[in-house]
Amino acid sequence: MSRIMEDSFEPVSKLKDVEKLLDGFEYSVHAMTDEGYDYLEDESHRCILLKNKAGEELFIDFEDEFTLSFRQWHTHYFAENYDYERMIRDMEAILHNNAHTVIIYCKDEWMGSILIHGKIKSKEAVIKEITDLLREPEFLQKLNRNGAEVYFQFWNSDFNRELSLLPGEITA
Repeated sequence: MSRIMEDSFEPVSKLKDVEKLLDGFEYSVHAMTDEGYDYLEDESHRCILLKNKAGEELFIDFEDEFTLSFRQWHTHYFAENYDYERMIRDMEAILHNNAHTVIIYCKDEWMGSILIHGKIKSKEAVIKEITDLLREPEFLQKLNRNGAEVYFQFWNSDFNRELSLLPGEITA
């Protein structure tokens, strides 16, 4: 079910604006006819692909909404001015290393991911953010029993970090 708002628009109408913001970055624009992009369900839909120096990819999909994806994190933005501006802030923050993804694994199982603006926080702040993300008691109990690996992923992979949480450090 799509939302209809007064300030809504077709996401692909913002393609050239986003490309202007990517000046200085290497990127490519793809359509559903390009190999690997058949998930774009309409001929008007597009995807921008950027690769960092480590070969990691950031995708910006222009479909019925916007989708921003980096590593094991992604989020959707409605085709409305507020969400479009939020997407641009997130995209620019990632590309300028002012935001990073936090990806949580427990025994090699992906548990969730979030985007954090700013610097890597203390271990205690990371634990609070994880418990806010994984509110389900069953997930928190699993992390409490088994511990977790937390990965901080930046556009410039030189800044990437890992944190191990031991069993018992995250409580339900």
